[in-house]
Amino acid sequence: MAILEQMLIFLFLLATGMFARHKGFLTAENHRQLISLVVNLCSPALIISNDLGSLPSDLNFFIRALYIIFLCQGLLLLCGGLYQFICRRDPRSVLYNYGTFLTNVVFIGIPFVHTLYGSGESMLYMAVIIILNNIFTFSYGIWLLKRGTVQKAKLSTMLKNPPLLAAMGLIVLFVFKLQLPDLVGSSLKMLGQIAPPLSMMLIGASLVGTRVSELLKDSALMIFTLLKMLVIPAFIVLTLRFFTTDLNLLGVCMISIATPTGVMLPMLTTLHRPELSVMANRMVTITTAVAVLTIPAVNLAITVPLSV
Repeated sequence: MAILEQMLIFLFLLATGMFARHKGFLTAENHRQLISLVVNLCSPALIISNDLGSLPSDLNFFIRALYIIFLCQGLLLLCGGLYQFICRRDPRSVLYNYGTFLTNVVFIGIPFVHTLYGSGESMLYMAVIIILNNIFTFSYGIWLLKRGTVQKAKLSTMLKNPPLLAAMGLIVLFVFKLQLPDLVGSSLKMLGQIAPPLSMMLIGASLVGTRVSELLKDSALMIFTLLKMLVIPAFIVLTLRFFTTDLNLLGVCMISIATPTGVMLPMLTTLHRPELSVMANRMVTITTAVAVLTIPAVNLAITVPLSV
């Protein structure tokens, strides 16, 4: 399986990052700076530098893909809301909801999609998902944390997000049949190729010092991890298979919902619900730690026969 082989490569990169942190090549200070480099420079370059020339000239395939992507994201929101409702007596239930649909599509999703499914239409699909993810994060997500108060999503906050701007730019290039100059495209592509290996190494470095025993003792956290990383993504992918046979589109949707909880969760929780910040950090840590193992498992939902 190509995806299993790629996960083994990612595991090697994770281990390399852990080794680099242990030896002091990666420190707490340069770790944050390198994450900023990946998110604000390398990932946007990886998005915008995609060659769209091989895609069909009409928009029909893109419109059909939009339907599937909106269905995918809608089901994810529905699962998160249902999870919160079932656990409504738990004061942390809002995080179960938010942590389900706030996925790390930029830092982990983009490198995975680019490596596993290549450029072109895959990154075009990912661009739409990034836009939706940002809208949900800074509107519905903040409303969940501050329920009962009036809180409007700030457009200026979203527009300061380089991956979002790159995603919007890629869609503009596609719709208007534009191409970047060869020199610019090649330069951005070279910059973007740094993102996949560096992001995996940084994830590995972030796991150093994690007290696994403390995480394993939290039964609610373990249940969340099982549902968020395996059950919900597999259910959604199996549902989407009744609506499309496009394996490339299914793969991108799978990656977008099976990636770990996004790092924005603890940041926004600290701002709006500081009493829940410890749980938010744990959710990001544990889902990130298991992602390299759970994503290949969820990928089976794309290929397993729907009937015997």
